[in-house]
Amino acid sequence: MEYEPETKDARRPKTQTADHIVRSCCLLYSPSPGVSQLYNQASDPQQLDNVMQKHSDVVKDIHQLLVKFMRETNVPDRLLQPRLELRP
Repeated sequence: MEYEPETKDARRPKTQTADHIVRSCCLLYSPSPGVSQLYNQASDPQQLDNVMQKHSDVVKDIHQLLVKFMRETNVPDRLLQPRLELRP
C-alpha cells in the first residue's frame, strides 16, 4: 500500500482519486523536456521545492488528466500533439 507523501501522518493511506491529486499538487507543465515542475501545495504553497522527481506517479496522473481535458474540450491538434508525451 502506498502512503501520502509529505504528510504529518505517514501511515495515512494514499488516496488515488483525481480530485485529491489536483487539490494537493500543482503541475507546471511544459512540452519542453526538463522544464515541468511539481509542487505540493499543502506543504509548499510558495512553490520552492520541486518534488517532480520524488513523485513521478503523481506527475503521470496529472498529465493524463491534462491530456483528457484537452481532448474533451477539442483543443486544436497543433496544441494537443506536443503535449501528448510527458517530458519530465
